[in-house]
Amino acid sequence: MRKLGILVTIITLGLILAACGGGTTATPPPPPQTVPPATTPPVATPPTPPQTPPAPTIDAKALYGSKCAACHGANREGVTGLGPSLRPSDHEKHTVAELAEIISKGRAGTAMPPFGGSLSTAEIDAMANFIKNVAP
Repeated sequence: MRKLGILVTIITLGLILAACGGGTTATPPPPPQTVPPATTPPVATPPTPPQTPPAPTIDAKALYGSKCAACHGANREGVTGLGPSLRPSDHEKHTVAELAEIISKGRAGTAMPPFGGSLSTAEIDAMANFIKNVAP
């Protein structure tokens, strides 16, 4: 009887181990497959154009003070015997282009010298606009 009890115990243990999977080595489940997130293809960034420095602002009032005031007066009122008034009201008949030409080439037979050799075109244009459009 004792042999029968041992046999029943061994069979029972065998069944328990088989039912629980203890008798075989289980393979781990494969890792979950992940799908990489959808990516947008990289967008080519256009090259940045070289930055050009901004054109310097011309201070026409300061330019007038250094180049014109000695003959035309500090307030553009004119100096008798040297230069006429350079107020906008005194130059209504002139266009900005005509004033720029006078500044650039001077006036023959007067004390007005040509500034085309010492001032840039931008400076001459700024001065012509200043005379034509800015009240003292």
